[in-house]
Amino acid sequence: MLGQASKMHDVTTLTSQAAQARSRLVQSPERIKRHISDMSTTAAAEKASLASYQRKARELGNRIEVIAGLEMDLKGLIDLEKGIDEQRGKVEEARRAMLALNARLEGKDIESQGHAARLEVGPTLIRAGKRLTVE
Repeated sequence: MLGQASKMHDVTTLTSQAAQARSRLVQSPERIKRHISDMSTTAAAEKASLASYQRKARELGNRIEVIAGLEMDLKGLIDLEKGIDEQRGKVEEARRAMLALNARLEGKDIESQGHAARLEVGPTLIRAGKRLTVE
């Protein structure tokens, strides 16, 4: 019996090994070829997609560089505008000061004309007063 049990064990082992070997063997080579072909097509499509994405990434990178340059230019223009606004304020302040000085000058001119008129009238009155006393 021991011999028969040993043979049964050998048969079971061989059957198991045969099943494992069969599972590793290609049962349908056409199906495998079709699967490989599908994988090749998928890989080619993925490569094309990758190339497209890389091209798009380069384009976007270039756009980012352009936008960064424009941003720097815009910041410069904003600073320039602030400087111009400050200068406008100074010009307006100087204009108001000039108008005030012109108004003061006009007042002084009127005052000066009044003094000059008094100076002209003064000698005439003195001469007229002398004439009255002389007569």
